[in-house]
Amino acid sequence: MPRFTRKITANKYYTSKFIFLACALLSIFSALCHAEKTTFTLPGITEPVMATHNTSPPSINNNSFTLTANKGTDLYTTSSGEKKADNVPRLLFEAKSDFILSAKVTSQFGADYDGGGLLVYAGENQWAKLLIEQVPNKTLLVSSSVTNTKGDGAYHAVINQPYIYLKIVRLTNRYFFYSSLNGKDWQILRDFALGENKNAKIGFYNQAPIGEKIETLFSEISFRETTIKSYWQGE
Repeated sequence: MPRFTRKITANKYYTSKFIFLACALLSIFSALCHAEKTTFTLPGITEPVMATHNTSPPSINNNSFTLTANKGTDLYTTSSGEKKADNVPRLLFEAKSDFILSAKVTSQFGADYDGGGLLVYAGENQWAKLLIEQVPNKTLLVSSSVTNTKGDGAYHAVINQPYIYLKIVRLTNRYFFYSSLNGKDWQILRDFALGENKNAKIGFYNQAPIGEKIETLFSEISFRETTIKSYWQGE
């Protein structure tokens, strides 16, 4: 091959390689931008709240806010741990000690597995959710799932109203889930741990695995950094 031909070929090679690397760097930068955390102040929450996973800004109105989940958003891990999804919108914050977090959760249900509720999140392999969810036949249930590498889901009660009061309590390294129809009389649903992880964040989320979207209203929000005295009521 003539020398000048080899030179042109080499230039094309390095130009192509440069373009490839530039595109790769642009993709990484874009991903980092999408993963950027945005901080909000929410009613009833004294700590700064972070929106991650491309969560759209919540619609805040006095003492409540609305969170929107678009189609294809879900959070689950199968009991075998082989399948999982972790792309739901979420608003999370850090609690430095024992706490009680509660809210009235109201959703506009449109499709199966639409839901919204409270979340404890320490990473894709350690999290727990408590929610009001629509299942087939348009039945509304209080459900929960705890993931420690493998998922453990449960359905707790059928409800005949589009809202429920939900509560998460932490006591040292233990977490408790509660639900209530009126925000006064609570029923304990789960008592669990997420390993020894002390960096778990808590907050709010919703999901629309099949439907076009779901809007979830969080109101009557209460967050207290205190230690409960009643295991059965979470107070």
